[in-house]
Amino acid sequence: MAKDGIPSRVMISGLNLQFKLSGVGANASLLDALGVIFNETQTQVAFAPLSDLYHASTTTPAQQVTLGQVWTATQAMFFELDTAAGLLLALGFVVIATAMMKAPGFGKVTGSVSAVLAAIAFVGIAVTPVLGETSIVAVLAVPVFIVLPILWGWKLYRLSKTM
Repeated sequence: MAKDGIPSRVMISGLNLQFKLSGVGANASLLDALGVIFNETQTQVAFAPLSDLYHASTTTPAQQVTLGQVWTATQAMFFELDTAAGLLLALGFVVIATAMMKAPGFGKVTGSVSAVLAAIAFVGIAVTPVLGETSIVAVLAVPVFIVLPILWGWKLYRLSKTM
């Protein structure tokens, strides 16, 4: 998954769409900005102290080996969180797509295409640990997180022009 927090950014940005579908009409721009800031800083908070300890002049080679293992374990936790976020994001896209099928402004075509793309993303992320990050199914997952928000944004823009 993306190491720079792209799935989380897309998930937070997707709240705007959720508000439009539910009729709340709230603007989640502040939430978007806070999500980007959080995603950009979380890895520095975790790895900066480890790096300082590793490169300290008083650190022995045995301690450096231990810190290397701690670094690897910490990175694994971030990868796990990325995978979980991607799965939840894809599942959320399926739910939103289902709501779109019933919304007259979006229609069955947009909802159906979105549901199929979201299902591809879900399967792609789910099989990444088994098939590896270079499998074609896993590679197809991330573009869905780019295509769907663009498709939905375009559709929302067209809907806003008709009102």
